[in-house]
Amino acid sequence: MVGPSEEVHTVHESIAALLGTLLMWSQTLARRAIQRCDQIEGFDPESPHDGLYRRAMVDVPVSVDGLMKMVKEKDLLKDILGKSSDPSKDGDSASVTVRAFVYHQPMDGREKEVKHFPGGDWLSK
Repeated sequence: MVGPSEEVHTVHESIAALLGTLLMWSQTLARRAIQRCDQIEGFDPESPHDGLYRRAMVDVPVSVDGLMKMVKEKDLLKDILGKSSDPSKDGDSASVTVRAFVYHQPMDGREKEVKHFPGGDWLSK
């Protein structure tokens, strides 16, 4: 992992909120890293509706301060913040939005059978 690993809060269709970890990679590593994530989750982009999990693209707000602390590759940071942004001057900005994949299970009418996680943190007790 080349980029930040911080809490992710996102909204996607019927998902009210999701708390998770955002993984970011440089352009050179991203394709292989996403393929590895697909493999772990059993997701096949050639047959996206056949596995246990689906993959969706979501917008994720990420704090600029968090990015600046965690992203060590300055080129990756510039790509995230935008070509015209100078990260040293934009540190006071609240957040930026990045596009990310989220893996999820379709409920197919089984919503009452699953455990719900208020606040979206499935690791909480």
